Amino acid sequence: MKRNTIKPAALADAMRLKVTARRVSNWLTGARSPNVYELHEMLKALPEVNARTLVADIAGRYQAKH
Repeated sequence: MKRNTIKPAALADAMRLKVTARRVSNWLTGARSPNVYELHEMLKALPEVNARTLVADIAGRYQAKH
């Protein structure tokens, strides 16, 4: 999955949780990791994305930075 195919601002708007585009961007770049509720909302907002791929990608980016 390419990170630049997901627009952080659009994803933040689509999520039911109140999150900023910067926080979503931090999740996608690996600077922060989303909690379970945030991840659940992210997956609901991105129905076309494979959940395993998204979780593995976020986890890999987070582990690479920490």
